[in-house]
Amino acid sequence: MEQSQNEAQNDGELFIIRHGTSIHNSAQHLAKSRDEYERLRFIPDFMDPCLNEDGIAGAIAKQGEINQMDLGIIYVSPFLRTFETTQYILESHPKRGDIPIVVH
Repeated sequence: MEQSQNEAQNDGELFIIRHGTSIHNSAQHLAKSRDEYERLRFIPDFMDPCLNEDGIAGAIAKQGEINQMDLGIIYVSPFLRTFETTQYILESHPKRGDIPIVVH
């Protein structure tokens, strides 16, 4: 029996990757109190934080594993840290320019 196009598309696997460590995560550990941390959370640069050095290194470390995957599409949330994680993870992927990235 022939598979319909819809059925064939559902045969893939779903991989979920959490974003790398951000400056937000570092601040949680550096804040002297919960109140101080709560104040920091609402500083504009802190509300959508970028990856810190550990987050960048972690994403780069995943490249070898991700490069072995035949990725069909990538869904990413609209935050700086998730875009950066995606950028670093895909940096050396053989299909980098051909994989659609959907912001969701």
